[in-house]
Amino acid sequence: MTDDECPELVTRCRFGAWSALGGTPVEDHRALEARLGAALPVFSWFSALHDWDAGTAGGIAAFDPADPYDCMVCLEPWDTRLADVVSGARDGYFRRWAGGARAYPGRVLVRLMHEANGNWYPWSVAHESDAVTDPEQWQEAWRRVVGIARGQGATNVAFVFCTNTNDVGGVPAEAYWPGAEWVDVVGVDGYNWGWDAAGRPQVTAEQVIGPMYRRLTALHPTAEFVVGEIGCAAGPGKAAWHEALYRSRRFPRLTRVAYFHEAKEQDWRLDSDEATLRVHRRYLARAPR
Repeated sequence: MTDDECPELVTRCRFGAWSALGGTPVEDHRALEARLGAALPVFSWFSALHDWDAGTAGGIAAFDPADPYDCMVCLEPWDTRLADVVSGARDGYFRRWAGGARAYPGRVLVRLMHEANGNWYPWSVAHESDAVTDPEQWQEAWRRVVGIARGQGATNVAFVFCTNTNDVGGVPAEAYWPGAEWVDVVGVDGYNWGWDAAGRPQVTAEQVIGPMYRRLTALHPTAEFVVGEIGCAAGPGKAAWHEALYRSRRFPRLTRVAYFHEAKEQDWRLDSDEATLRVHRRYLARAPR
């Protein structure tokens, strides 16, 4: 399917979010769904390297037992040297984690060591830490984790090679590529950080997604594409920015979009103003479960 043949994104893509409102991830996701008046069947959350969080996973599974939500977990190796992953020193942990993930009744999408092509996480070569020595070590660590999960029979677990929308720090996304046989899904994270004096966004949603969509789908000929995080800073055009995303007819391999619903560096929330809230309510009512 070409871009010209694509129906609107809202009719063919599952939407979800990371919601941070001060409660537990499950409580905050429920609160966001209530605010939007719609289901968000992609549940995005973050985990450091500790055992599989059965409590959170059980809460996610309970949302819709007949058709479980996608469990999109960002697995972040804070305070971990990738040399220890490569050597096998962390194999026991990853076996336990994969065994827990295997028990989830739906699909688990793992954004492992996300946004490595930036310079703000210690698992990025461009970061000032020495947690990873070079892209080859990063690739070896990725392949070891994926191999362990597959060895545990976790067939519901898909590993997402998820990059930042731009390369920052001099090490491009392609340098980390571990090989198509070790990647199940490709994806991107990105944001519109602000507006110019004329009220135009720094980047549209299509401009956030498009460049890395082309690069990553070229690396993997068949993998689906997901948006692991996306958001738009507050401004007079925020509602229109999101409406254009829902109405996009591009990116035929895009299957899932997860919003970042938190007032953090900017106010990325989906209800930061009434016009934006109305757009989400209107379009998410049409989105597939």
